[in-house]
Amino acid sequence: MPDTKFGILMGGTWTQGLPSGSELLSMAKGAEEAGYDSIHTSDHISSPPEGLAPSINAFPFLAAAAAVTERVKLGPYPLAMPLYNASIVGSMMLSIHHISNGRAIFCTASGFGYPVELEAVNVALPERPMRNTEGMDLVAKLWTEDNVSFEGEFNKTTNLNMTLRKSVPNSIPTWVNGRHDSALRRAVSSGEAWAVPMVTPQEFAEKRPLVQQYAEESSRDLRSGFDWVVEVGFNMNADRGRAAAEAEAAVESRPDKQSTTGQAPTEDLVGQAAALGSPEECISKVREFVDSGATWIIATPLCPLSGFQDQMLQFAKHVIPSFKAVKAGV
Repeated sequence: MPDTKFGILMGGTWTQGLPSGSELLSMAKGAEEAGYDSIHTSDHISSPPEGLAPSINAFPFLAAAAAVTERVKLGPYPLAMPLYNASIVGSMMLSIHHISNGRAIFCTASGFGYPVELEAVNVALPERPMRNTEGMDLVAKLWTEDNVSFEGEFNKTTNLNMTLRKSVPNSIPTWVNGRHDSALRRAVSSGEAWAVPMVTPQEFAEKRPLVQQYAEESSRDLRSGFDWVVEVGFNMNADRGRAAAEAEAAVESRPDKQSTTGQAPTEDLVGQAAALGSPEECISKVREFVDSGATWIIATPLCPLSGFQDQMLQFAKHVIPSFKAVKAGV
């Protein structure tokens, strides 16, 4: 069985403390040195829920992280495509891919429905899925074709060229993020991975066969070149009660708990989905996802900012080696 890959999710929306610029870049460097395969950040232009927490936009953070790392992949998890002009997204992701020497990952979703944020960019709530699908279609053309002319409901281009795509030999993989049936189908038709926010192992195991079914219906073989990505929140602490309390506080302040679109996560998300407690308990929870078919775990420290770096390093030290064929130091 191939190694499971591990990413680390860093903010986006910092609900439990805001790192300085130097602290954020130190976290990125520390993640690479600790052995993570990828670094991710969530994406908002506002500060949900309704301005209660500061947000750092995904694109400048990823570009800065690219400048201080050499190996790890870099990408939003996910990018709320409907908030942006798709041509701008195509250009910014290509720029990150170039700066990082080919390490970008494009993870996209319809995003959560925050009225203030949507109003600011003149997007109606029901338009989100159509904007996401159309935006993905245009970005795919801009990354593969010359002189792109495109006329959709929300995007239009005439003879647009993004020759920066030729600066590095590898293309940017697209991950489609979401729990809904439409996201599962898009992952098959347009992606190199299906990715989900925090869910229980049971939910992940139940959804995965649907993706495979849609692939069979469209004659797509997912046995190679396709990843199964899931976000796993964690808090590692010998005192499991304290770990659970910190994780619960972090989840309660997550922007997706405030969604108005019906995509809020499982009610008891911490109790059923998060990896909590001792290293052995955290390994056991992660293994539930891996045994259900996950090939890439996006680890999310569920803790205050003061504990973020330590949680990130402890997870890398104690959990990640259990899912690698070649253990560190062997």
